[in-house]
Amino acid sequence: MTKEDFVIVCGDFGAIWQQRAGAEEAYWLDWLREKRFTLLFVDGNHENFTRLNSDEFETVNFCGGKAQKIRDGIYHLLRGQV
Repeated sequence: MTKEDFVIVCGDFGAIWQQRAGAEEAYWLDWLREKRFTLLFVDGNHENFTRLNSDEFETVNFCGGKAQKIRDGIYHLLRGQV
């Protein structure tokens, strides 16, 4: 696999769960960032919507739609985008 390959988590990603970013969350997001693929996720019903709906993560153009860039190689695909 390469960074051109996508792994898609279809809901309940769970890596952005705490009320604030912490060391454990950073460890796992950095671990995922280092993988040989690009990780995409759509939110499920068990997400930290307070953080996902805040301005903590930059909204970027991604493959013709909008996504939040969580880290290099990790993107939250926004609802309503194609």
